[in-house]
Amino acid sequence: MLRQINVRQGFTAEDDILPQRLFEKLPDGPAKGRSASEESFTRMRAQYYDLMGWDDVTGNPRAGKLRDLGLEWSL
Repeated sequence: MLRQINVRQGFTAEDDILPQRLFEKLPDGPAKGRSASEESFTRMRAQYYDLMGWDDVTGNPRAGKLRDLGLEWSL
């Protein structure tokens, strides 16, 4: 239901992002020189949306998922 409320407030998949600093290489420590990949994040976000029953492009819950949850009134 929270996702549907966010959708009504104008949130989209474009708002589901990580801070840019997480994609920068770490300067020191055991993981020095390593970073998260933006491509991997985008791919994992799409997989998460699919598992949740959300549209891959918009991030909105699919109508079937809302019906499964008894939230068809929010369509």
